[in-house]
Amino acid sequence: MFEYHGWATLRSDAYGAEVSPTSRRLGDLRRRLGDLDGSGEAALRFFNGSPQLWISGNPNHRNDSVVDFFRDIATGFPGSYGLLYIWDDESDHENAFRVLRLMRGKVEELDDPFLSPCVPTIEDPYDPERRA
Repeated sequence: MFEYHGWATLRSDAYGAEVSPTSRRLGDLRRRLGDLDGSGEAALRFFNGSPQLWISGNPNHRNDSVVDFFRDIATGFPGSYGLLYIWDDESDHENAFRVLRLMRGKVEELDDPFLSPCVPTIEDPYDPERRA
């Protein structure tokens, strides 16, 4: 299982320059939204002139295109900021969410202090005696 939830505010630079709705970079980003895994959703909307991105999904296995997409935002829109939460039960962090923090043209991977460890924070430990 690979669960992800994220958002980003897109900006051209760290001075807060807005992204034009007709910019070529934004058009490329919109086209890439359709390439993300089919087990999720993605949306790009403008609010008060500011482009806002949301992505969320839960495919069976890790999809690096989601992480690559988030990292590409840092390159194409270096003033952007946002968070992407990932729970990958096939990774070295199988019992924890990881947080990708986007800011100032970089993406850093951090520990999650809110929902991790997933067991027992959000799920009970496995109990073979438990009957459904």
